[in-house]
Amino acid sequence: ELLSPHIKPLSQELFEWQNADYIKNNAHPEHLNHETITGSYVRSKSEEMIHMVLYKNKIPFRYECGLKLDDFTYYPDFTIRHPKTGETYYWEHFGKMDDADYSKNVFSKLQHYTSHGIVPTIQLITTYETKNNPFTINNAEKIVNAEVLAEITKTPEILEDNDQPVIRIEEPMIALVENGTYTVTWNGIEYL
Repeated sequence: ELLSPHIKPLSQELFEWQNADYIKNNAHPEHLNHETITGSYVRSKSEEMIHMVLYKNKIPFRYECGLKLDDFTYYPDFTIRHPKTGETYYWEHFGKMDDADYSKNVFSKLQHYTSHGIVPTIQLITTYETKNNPFTINNAEKIVNAEVLAEITKTPEILEDNDQPVIRIEEPMIALVENGTYTVTWNGIEYL
């Protein structure tokens, strides 16, 4: 009781974290054209679905919160705090995986995250889609239930839906090779 004024319950800390000001991505505000259920705006329909599922499940999150790695600032789509442990996780949704240039940038970004200890399926949730394999609200709900609400699994989980194609395609494998460089293998193709 003597320390209680100085120690906040985790739920109070997470509430304050979620509602505090933070560095947001100010690039291309004209692309923020999908209104969420909270009245904020995101850049894609898929991000709108992820936002809705996180919000409805009372998972504390921030949209495009600045994350400084070395001299570069990334803005992960969602920075999430686990509602029971307070641990921080990031969710990146990659929506144009059938575009070669976009995919190359994705692999570069994943390499940079990994080199800073933010590893896919450990601290980083990644979702993907193509024109022929769109992301759905069911995909978002399954991922939140499997990875966030179930104490965030440390190993990849294949998500299958009888009426939808598998969206969570093979996670990129990032490997350190000579001279501090990395390679990425994704769906059997190696990228440098």
